[in-house]
Amino acid sequence: DKCTVDNFTSNFNLKQGNCFTFASSQDELRKTWDTVKPGPKNGLRLELNIEADEYLTSSTVGGIKVLIHDNLEFPFPEDGGLIVAPGFYTTIGIRKTNIKRLSHPYGDCIDNNGDSTKNFFSDDGFGYSRPACQKSCLQQYVYRNCSCCDANYPCVQKALVKSTGKPAPSAGIRYCNISMFEDLDCVDRAQIRFSENKLGCTDFCPPACKQSTFTTSISTGMFPTAISINATVERLKSSGKVANVTDFDSFLVESFLLLEIYYESFILERVDSEPAYTWNKLLGDIGGQLGLLLGFSILTAVELLELLAVDIGVGVGLASLFRGRNGKAVAHRGD
Repeated sequence: DKCTVDNFTSNFNLKQGNCFTFASSQDELRKTWDTVKPGPKNGLRLELNIEADEYLTSSTVGGIKVLIHDNLEFPFPEDGGLIVAPGFYTTIGIRKTNIKRLSHPYGDCIDNNGDSTKNFFSDDGFGYSRPACQKSCLQQYVYRNCSCCDANYPCVQKALVKSTGKPAPSAGIRYCNISMFEDLDCVDRAQIRFSENKLGCTDFCPPACKQSTFTTSISTGMFPTAISINATVERLKSSGKVANVTDFDSFLVESFLLLEIYYESFILERVDSEPAYTWNKLLGDIGGQLGLLLGFSILTAVELLELLAVDIGVGVGLASLFRGRNGKAVAHRGD
């Protein structure tokens, strides 16, 4: 099936620019895309124009960043991802791993319970993840110390007031104005402390009890090849999507790329944590020990009774014999 722009949801990231998510939980079409077999020809195939001519003069790197994540998790491309350069055909193979952790009393993971104080992204329908919680923790620190919200992350007034105990202004909590030195300096200092792990956000945010992770392998090749460049140019011209391009040779090298993302295998790896010792096992072991001790006690008691009975029987027999002999002796003397 062909996908369209409607299958992508967009959000703006102050550090990375425009971000587009395919098959997001926010997709209004709510369409599930299935593939019947693994391999490069059975995944997502994109031809992208990065419009390098519209980059800011301060930009030193061209290309796109690709982040593979669960569709219920909010993406943070500033924290990871793969750089894909223009002028190349790039394939990204993925493998999925499902992780299941244990909560209290065996571990400290957290369920996806929609607690907005630990996940400011829950109002947008995204589930709990440790990165989302850590960004929410940073936002709490910014509001507590700067009296405004970092524009990089959601500003959830109810959750901020609840988590910080700091009342909101009558006009509501505003976003920090980076054109104001006081706001900019305060947010920068918060970001530095956050990057140095001095805000306690690591301890504040335990891992999720259920998590899906993806391992990736990337390979690249030249695109288009010298022999196919003319056919590629004609196809792009006929599509009408690059009407303003005059120098196609430069455009293909500087702005155009081909990307394929696919499953390398349908084998799903599962990592499940299990308690080393449960109440059921404890009770079973106690029952087994009690049964063993009880059986041993009964057996011992029976053996003791048997021994006692034998001793008593022997004693009674000897006593009777002794009395019998004495009786005969007395009778003889009488005669």
